[in-house]
Amino acid sequence: MMKEIKVSLFSVFCRQSWWLILFCLLLFAGCYFALGKMPPLYLAQAVINVEKREYGLEELAFRTEGTETAVGNTIHFLRSDALFNKTLKQLGYRTDGRHRKLLKHLLRVDRISSGSLIKVSLIYTYPQEASMIVNTLIETLMAEEKEKRLSELAETKSHLHAELRKIKARKGQALSGIRPDNPPRVRPAVKIRHREYLQTIEGDIRYTKGKIQYYLTALHADERKAIEKTLTPDHWILKSVRAKLEKEEEKLVKSLLTGGWEAPQVKKVMTDIWRLKTRTADTFKKHYNTKLPGPDNIKNALYIFYINLYDLQIRREQLLKSAQPLSVAAAKTGRSNQTPEEEAQERAWREMETKLRSRLVELEAIEGMVRSDLTWVEQAFPSGRPFFPTQRLVMGLSLFVVFIFAWICLLVGYSHDKKWQQALPQPGSDLG
Repeated sequence: MMKEIKVSLFSVFCRQSWWLILFCLLLFAGCYFALGKMPPLYLAQAVINVEKREYGLEELAFRTEGTETAVGNTIHFLRSDALFNKTLKQLGYRTDGRHRKLLKHLLRVDRISSGSLIKVSLIYTYPQEASMIVNTLIETLMAEEKEKRLSELAETKSHLHAELRKIKARKGQALSGIRPDNPPRVRPAVKIRHREYLQTIEGDIRYTKGKIQYYLTALHADERKAIEKTLTPDHWILKSVRAKLEKEEEKLVKSLLTGGWEAPQVKKVMTDIWRLKTRTADTFKKHYNTKLPGPDNIKNALYIFYINLYDLQIRREQLLKSAQPLSVAAAKTGRSNQTPEEEAQERAWREMETKLRSRLVELEAIEGMVRSDLTWVEQAFPSGRPFFPTQRLVMGLSLFVVFIFAWICLLVGYSHDKKWQQALPQPGSDLG
């Protein structure tokens, strides 16, 4: 009667233990020595934040996309070959060959969790070059984004100028039909400007309130309640800048009534007002973005529009304060042969012209503040310590290789013993 032989991985190990241990030690020493002699690799990484910036102007159509879309577009551009090649050209590298492919393969662009932060990293043998490539890649995209915004802003201004030229041409054609012996009335310019500016302000206030409601409806009930409780005219941040806004708006109203939107002082005052509003919005973000519930992009847009509304209401107050009685001498010096319909049309043209000029001045005021939606969180710096090889990584990789080798050896031995066992006569079988 033949005794049955049990085959297992443990039995294979016991039978070949000394040889297996010896070869594993030799393999571990060889891997540890070989990996330790590899040229060091350094990790350079930078972190950027993507945030859509609102200006509260309906003419700026390029502000319609949300932060979520902007993050996806930014990751796509950072991974694109076109931007990578442009970066390499700026740094004097070749854009073809194996070296370029290796750099592109070692470049990583990842989103940090589900927020608006993006991490750009590169593993390379030279730490200074690695950090320079990462920083230049991001700076190139920032410059392209800013150029794109300025280009769209210039297109918007060009469109408004074209509309102004059309209105002037229509007004010229209408005035050419008036008989010379019956000149038009000389209307009080200040009074007309005052009325037209008030109408423009009322329209801007209605538009801004509509945008605030639009963003509020995108929030949940508890988020909307928290925002409405925070954004009130009595908020301490708004109170702290009210005196400055009143001073700037008073200067703006005086300049407008004296020389209109084309007055040289108007653009300077508008620029100061926009800078003040931008700083106020940044203060709200700093104090409340982590406290208030809801998406940051919606909260940031609400800050901007509410500050704009607050400023427009101050401007309306200043216009109402500066109301002047109509001068009798300037009220009427002649008669016009214009019909009531023609006068209404001319008035509509004037009001549209006033609105277009106000938008042009606002666009020119914020032109110097237009920038990329990307901001630095952490720039890449040359690392003094290599990412690989380190003692811990070399030890771990060597042990991993040894484990894989030992496992394969045991499986091969187990398979061999299993076949050998199957080739033996089974217990109780007929041997003769």
